[in-house]
Amino acid sequence: MRRCIRSSQQGWTRTLRSISKACLWKIITSDYPLDIKELAAQWKERRFGNYDALEIIYATHGVLLRPNGSPTIAITPPAEGGAVADTTYTITWTASDPDSETYTVDLFFDNDKTNGGETVIQTGLPMDVSNFEWDTRNIKEGNYYILAKIEDIRTANNEDYSDVPVTVDHSPLLPPVVTSKTHPDSNRWYANNSPEFTFTTSPENTPRRRYSYVLNSKSDTISDTTPESNISNNTLTFNMLSEGIWWLHIRAQDDWGYWTDTTHFRFNIDMSKPSMIWDVNRDNVVDIADLALVGSHFGETTTKDKNYVPPLGKGVGGFFDVNGDGVVDISDLVLVGKHFGELVTW
Repeated sequence: MRRCIRSSQQGWTRTLRSISKACLWKIITSDYPLDIKELAAQWKERRFGNYDALEIIYATHGVLLRPNGSPTIAITPPAEGGAVADTTYTITWTASDPDSETYTVDLFFDNDKTNGGETVIQTGLPMDVSNFEWDTRNIKEGNYYILAKIEDIRTANNEDYSDVPVTVDHSPLLPPVVTSKTHPDSNRWYANNSPEFTFTTSPENTPRRRYSYVLNSKSDTISDTTPESNISNNTLTFNMLSEGIWWLHIRAQDDWGYWTDTTHFRFNIDMSKPSMIWDVNRDNVVDIADLALVGSHFGETTTKDKNYVPPLGKGVGGFFDVNGDGVVDISDLVLVGKHFGELVTW
């Protein structure tokens, strides 16, 4: 009986080859097995050794000596809005085998989630590995789905496609830069409740850029991934906001479809603060912008109420009739000019 025992280090295939004629003859002449499954059963019963290796070889050739549950694998999805990669992307997954058997993982990518046309990323990853750094430096820009295939030692298998694609972009879009001609300094208060904002994106700035934003009083809100319809040519205007500290949270969408991180921009409104009438646009400095604003409304007649704020599109801050005499004329330009360069502080 000892002669039938072979070391597992000799390998599975060699195990079969090394079964002695005496062992086989003993099973055949004493037990009369009707097929190879019965032969394996008698091998196990007689404790000839290396039964696990024998079982694996059977499974490799499509014969299961005991039930084999399929392993499972699931690719970890990226954050909301998708993932973007320039030179590398870390693929992460969770996997398990119901029979606690050894398994390996193979990784692929394609652009349409159709089996058969995938490209190999890496094969033969062992079961103690749950992530892989994908080198995307030489991958053409585009959207790609990740395919993970798993197979256990007895050839049961499974697979999983990523739910959303990974965008390979070698010049990824950066979060938008926010500027405001009405509220340029986040540390200052402005007596203007109709703020205007301009957004710039890099490395490409296009008037067709799509954005998503949230306007609230919190500093760390993350905007969603639904494009807004009221942003045109990278500009956004709000009208008649209440007083207080406001935060604009905005992110941009690239042409490939992924979203940037969120930019957070603070601005402050206090309509009760006194303001010098020659600071026409209420930006706390008397400069060429004030002269230009008065000049753009030259000859217009207005209300004599110096606290009048015109509707949206009729002037920033609305105090272009500087002296409040009901008409925008040379006297308003002269008044602004006398205070040119002065800073208005509260």
